[in-house]
Amino acid sequence: MSKKVEYLRFSIIITAYNRKKYVLQAIKSVPKEAEIVLVNNFSYTNLDENNNIKVINLDNNIRNIGEFMAKGVENSSGDVICFLDDDDMFTEDKLSIISKYFSNNDIVMTYNSRILIDEKGNIIGEEVLPTKTIKPDLYGTKYLFLNRIFFNSSSMCIRRDLLEDKVVIMPKIIRLMDNFILLSAIESQGYIQILSDKLTYYRVHPSSSRPIYDNYHKFLEDRKKYFEDAIEDNDNMLRIFSREETRYAIECSKKMAFIQKKFFSIERNTTIINCKIFNFKTLMFINILSLISILFPSLPSKIYFRKYRNAH
Repeated sequence: MSKKVEYLRFSIIITAYNRKKYVLQAIKSVPKEAEIVLVNNFSYTNLDENNNIKVINLDNNIRNIGEFMAKGVENSSGDVICFLDDDDMFTEDKLSIISKYFSNNDIVMTYNSRILIDEKGNIIGEEVLPTKTIKPDLYGTKYLFLNRIFFNSSSMCIRRDLLEDKVVIMPKIIRLMDNFILLSAIESQGYIQILSDKLTYYRVHPSSSRPIYDNYHKFLEDRKKYFEDAIEDNDNMLRIFSREETRYAIECSKKMAFIQKKFFSIERNTTIINCKIFNFKTLMFINILSLISILFPSLPSKIYFRKYRNAH
């Protein structure tokens, strides 16, 4: 039987880059007993006399999300770290529910379902997964990626000791910190708990990780840069993660990023992908686009843009 932990200390790392608008809402959604580490690249003083908050100001030239999160980990003291993007919020019962799972030492990470809100905080939808405990073998790793358990760090909590030995490499991660957190849990061989409980308010707006585009060329430019960064991030993660399951996921992610970078660079792609961390529909879509790109290099990006516009 696993040892039961009677009391857990939580540290909430809030990262804010060039955006103050929602920070106070994020802070107020965290219970006062939890330690908050606010990492930002501006001077934020509207803290409402919260005595349990540390503010880390980074240089405005620092852009890698990994550097923000590394500073947060370095300056935290909790047993469990939960992440919160500056534009998201926690539900009032999040930490009390999460703590019940972390009282079992076999659980190294939790990932909760979420409520979608707009810029004004109006509820516009939800994303719910079935409650499930995942053993991170190869089968479990495929399940985690198929169900996008790497998306939205505001839905993730992880034991601090799984990250504190990685703060040297974390600043090199430009974008894929969500992947990094999940891969750190998989590498530890501990269990990952998925919750159907909707414990995060995820805000959808033009500057979120799901931005709203009207201009095709801006969409093209941003997508190309994203996948260039993703390739670099995966290369950096391959340098520190060693388990077969972890490396398989990283190699697949890198291959997918390479193919999509070609689409948004208006280049022909002759690479076919068959990685099991992606569902059949996604693989068929990507491989068909690859075939199309051989004759019509610009068409895959236009199909992507039309698909994106239809979804919004």
